[in-house]
Amino acid sequence: MPASAWLEQPSERRLRELSNLVASGAPYSTELAATIAADVETLRDLTFKFLRYLNAYTSPILRLPPEVMQEIFAHVTEQSAAFDGRAGWMRLGQVSHDFRSTLHSMRGLWAKVACNGVFWGQEEPLARAGDLPLTLRLCNQGDYIHPSRVDFVANKLARARSLFIYEQEDGILWNRDPKSISGAELPHLQNLHIHAKYRPTRDITWLPRSAYELEPVHAPLLRKVFLVNIFVPFPPGNLTSLTLSRASESRNLAIPDDHLPQPDAFLEMLRRCTKVEILCLEHIIPILHPASNKSYDHSNHDDRIQLPSLRKITLNSSRTRITSLWTHLSLPENVHVDIGVDYINDDDGGGATSDAYIDQERCSFLALFSHYFTHKIGAAACALAIELNTEKSITRCGFFKRVPEICADVDEGLPVVNLADEVNDAYTLLFDVWFYRCKWAEGHAPLAQFIESIPRTYLAHINNLDLTGLGVDDLRLLLPRLPRLHTISIFGPLTLPPLAALMPALPAGGGSTACVPVPELRHLRLVGILLLDGEKYMGNSWMLPCTDVIDLVTSRADAGCPLHSLKLIKIRSANFWEQALMDDFVHQLSQLVKEAEGSVWWSGLRRRSRVL
Repeated sequence: MPASAWLEQPSERRLRELSNLVASGAPYSTELAATIAADVETLRDLTFKFLRYLNAYTSPILRLPPEVMQEIFAHVTEQSAAFDGRAGWMRLGQVSHDFRSTLHSMRGLWAKVACNGVFWGQEEPLARAGDLPLTLRLCNQGDYIHPSRVDFVANKLARARSLFIYEQEDGILWNRDPKSISGAELPHLQNLHIHAKYRPTRDITWLPRSAYELEPVHAPLLRKVFLVNIFVPFPPGNLTSLTLSRASESRNLAIPDDHLPQPDAFLEMLRRCTKVEILCLEHIIPILHPASNKSYDHSNHDDRIQLPSLRKITLNSSRTRITSLWTHLSLPENVHVDIGVDYINDDDGGGATSDAYIDQERCSFLALFSHYFTHKIGAAACALAIELNTEKSITRCGFFKRVPEICADVDEGLPVVNLADEVNDAYTLLFDVWFYRCKWAEGHAPLAQFIESIPRTYLAHINNLDLTGLGVDDLRLLLPRLPRLHTISIFGPLTLPPLAALMPALPAGGGSTACVPVPELRHLRLVGILLLDGEKYMGNSWMLPCTDVIDLVTSRADAGCPLHSLKLIKIRSANFWEQALMDDFVHQLSQLVKEAEGSVWWSGLRRRSRVL
């Protein structure tokens, strides 16, 4: 490539001088050698400068103002974090000098990674962060954390904006007991998140009842507190989110009451949470006396704990502790109440049959909240989810309300829960109760008795029902209590879908007019059902013959209560169907239902999705 015009003559002249000098045989001169070396360094420096200008000219991003580049880099660092063994966003510094300079000037970025293992032992992150508050993060999930990093966190708490500690392995990452941190000055702290392993021998000295009454840290900016198996005395007055949890390694090992707060101190702490929007109390509730003789009547709440900002409350504990605490609370409207009776973390595998037990009092549990439900929820509860999981010994009863802004042009037929077991955007939870380690037994505490115990006022406005695991008899008991029901979703595949409960039947006393269950039913969804060709059951009572689906649709149409829509979602074939059989099944449904669609799977592998 020819030299640039401005460079050609000077460079050729200098090269001739050096060539003639070498050819002349003149004695060696250190000064001349130094001059040539200086030429080399000058040219190298010019080369780097020219490359930077070339990059700036050919790459528009390099011509952006520094503040815009910093905004872009901030998003990149969030999406590509740098951890031990991962360069992540640090690779940006290898792109160009300008990129590297921009990264070095982002003090907020370096304040977030001062405790990161990638930079551990280096002074640069702290120096680049300047005097900005730090983000301190330690997590030993699959990694070894050197004790010096733990000490670093303990020594830098006064500079912390956010503190995140997660102990999953045996190594101790938090070494400050409540007494040692009581009254500490933490002027920058906004988020306090410590998840410690359960260490019962340490709890004896670290978590006596008196620990919960120590002087709180001085943290005027603190807004979010999340403490598991540890306690840091905190000021509750300005908090917007509070999670307090005790979790043992064994699901059968209860937390000793001596390691929980005093009842009066616990209630006083809650009383000061006037700005809390999200509250989670998990196995931290002490033994409390009910607030009054009318324990569950929230009509007179002058002396009850007011939580005016609350949007969601989670109470996971024993049945008696939850109900006793409830008598002390006065909640505003539109609060998402999530209750886990005998809660077991799903990370521990959920409940097991060996852990399950029969409790007659479960049948009267929902009725204890009738005053709150009637006055704070009322007609807003329009959808219901009932789940019976015998494998995990879990029973659920959840009430939802409609979100009018979502799918505003659709009034019926929407799912309450989507395929990922998450609440559909069109609904939001109001009151959700989960019984863990739950067993129902005929003759003592049957599921039927629990269904009958649900107050009719709770069900008066339900028009959408999600079912998992219920049998025909239980569904027959539930349906007459839902007079407005127009949509049902039935989830499989562990039990046979109770379609017989939806079939018209002649009255027991005789007569020619069929009695149609749920006469307003117009929309049916079958999700994850094992569908069987023909009428044979192959010895498995949880496989649904396709003829049962045809019979249901036909009988309801003949009785004058036809389905408007039938959706078969992720249907699995229990045996391989010939294509002709599938086409015949599709054709029959399309003749009987106005709107039918389905996605069918064979042996768990999706082979076809078609609109019927």
